[in-house]
Amino acid sequence: MELMQMASIGQFAVGATYRDYIDERRRSWVSSSARPLITTIWYPTDEVAKVKKQCIAVFQTGHYAINATISQQQPRYPLILVSHGTGGSSASIAWLCVRLASAGFIVAAINHHGNTAAEPKYLLEGMILWWERAKDIRCLLDHLLADEIFAKAIDSERIGVAGFSIGGFTALACAGARLEMNRWKSHCELNQSDSICKLPPEMSFNIAEVWHAIENNPHILAAWPEANECYRDSRIKAAFAIAPVAKGVVSDESLQSIDIPVHLVAGSADDQAAPENNAKLYAAQIPNSTLEILPNVTHYTFLSEGVWWAKLFDKQFLRDPKGVNRRKVHDTTASVAVSFFYKSL
Repeated sequence: MELMQMASIGQFAVGATYRDYIDERRRSWVSSSARPLITTIWYPTDEVAKVKKQCIAVFQTGHYAINATISQQQPRYPLILVSHGTGGSSASIAWLCVRLASAGFIVAAINHHGNTAAEPKYLLEGMILWWERAKDIRCLLDHLLADEIFAKAIDSERIGVAGFSIGGFTALACAGARLEMNRWKSHCELNQSDSICKLPPEMSFNIAEVWHAIENNPHILAAWPEANECYRDSRIKAAFAIAPVAKGVVSDESLQSIDIPVHLVAGSADDQAAPENNAKLYAAQIPNSTLEILPNVTHYTFLSEGVWWAKLFDKQFLRDPKGVNRRKVHDTTASVAVSFFYKSL
């Protein structure tokens, strides 16, 4: 315990491995097989010599050793579950995961089925059925606590959740935030600029297709009755939300009943999840919450750094405003997350 309290970013070398978990209780939206829960797990390791700089697709994902053994410096480590943003993947949020692991956490990030660039294509179901993400996190936690390797290395009394964008909402849903999806269309009639109404640029669908799917898509129709349920997981003791969205369709009462520590981070120049309409409102209604606004930071500054060749042609997701250093923003945000989870878990 004392070593954990003193740990900081960079204290441990980092290992990583992968798990092809599934959820037998739910079906894939593209086949009759079980719902996939493809997961990357980062963790402290003592195999420093195996650590290498890693890149996945267009992202620099950090320095870590693939399939290294878990460090024996501590008998157990706290666990952080991580949810990516719309159309993202574990690679797109790896900057946070690797830094947390280097500070003494086991960190597991899932690729949410239908809403991830790690799959061949995006699915409208994955973009609309946000509450399925909280179910993913719950099932992932079940798997990790039964995993042959990780179960004995996880301190099951110290579990947190973190997420970015719609993943930020996912983290809050695991803390008790509850949707009121019947308000979505009426909310959008009055707030057309809200990202959940105009849809983010990474989506290949338009809002008209969304309204049509809600009334006609059989998968969406089957899932819709569970939209407004509470997905609070009592095993999770703290939540960290980066640039969360969807406040316009979240129950105020549910936020006021959240009873675990919550920390929110947002960028002042965020044009996808404007803090005035999201993070600030969440913070105002969640009792035990704190909020940090980072000046001039945009929504996509919270994505992993891009590889050099991708930054040459991508101006929206991999480049930042003048004066904003993405790596420094990541360092600052991760340091806040480490301090928050040390205090809360």
